[in-house]
Amino acid sequence: SLEDRPGDPERGAASIGAGSVDRLVGAPAREPGDTTSLQVVDADGNMFSATPSSGWLLGGAFVAGDTGVPMSNRMQAFRLDPGSPNVLAGGKRPRTTLTPTVVLKDGKPFLAIGTPGGDSQDQQILLVLLNIIDFGMDVQGAIEAPRVNSLHPQSSFDDHRAQPGVLEVERTLAPQVVDELRARGHVLRMRGPYGISTGIVAAGIDPGTGRLRGGADPRRERALIAY
Repeated sequence: SLEDRPGDPERGAASIGAGSVDRLVGAPAREPGDTTSLQVVDADGNMFSATPSSGWLLGGAFVAGDTGVPMSNRMQAFRLDPGSPNVLAGGKRPRTTLTPTVVLKDGKPFLAIGTPGGDSQDQQILLVLLNIIDFGMDVQGAIEAPRVNSLHPQSSFDDHRAQPGVLEVERTLAPQVVDELRARGHVLRMRGPYGISTGIVAAGIDPGTGRLRGGADPRRERALIAY
């Protein structure tokens, strides 16, 4: 009903106390789990960025006491190799791939941006920001532009292997760029259009007009909603 319209805190004020959590039910079918990302910006310039992720495997299957907070599985990012700086040890925090990002321009709100995608998050967000900030692209165009993804860093997951010099490349990248990458010795793994596994969502404020703006990645089921 209009009295409980999502996103409007005032409309539901009269009925907030009427609900009961006992009536809440789970989804009718199990959905595949994965990292997601959420960006919010309002007319007053407040921006919010979050990248919720339990860390795959059994992450989120257990809750910390009566807090309601699900436990993550990020300890899988540790190594058991005693010679590794990332070796599992007491008092250490595991590395994390999560990169919710808020960007300011001259101290004013500019863009909130984030994505799922494991170890590719940092570099994929950087590519989109470069498209917007350095190359003057609109947000949606910057997100849809062809991408590359380096597999050189040691993986946070699985067997933690590194693949030096290996790049994932979308086939829509300019042929001369692909040729130059090969000439420089990179091993290319060609992907289809929108084939690199990220799902960037960005929302922000156009510094020239003050209007809200945003974009959503066709590489996954991303969406942008305004009201």
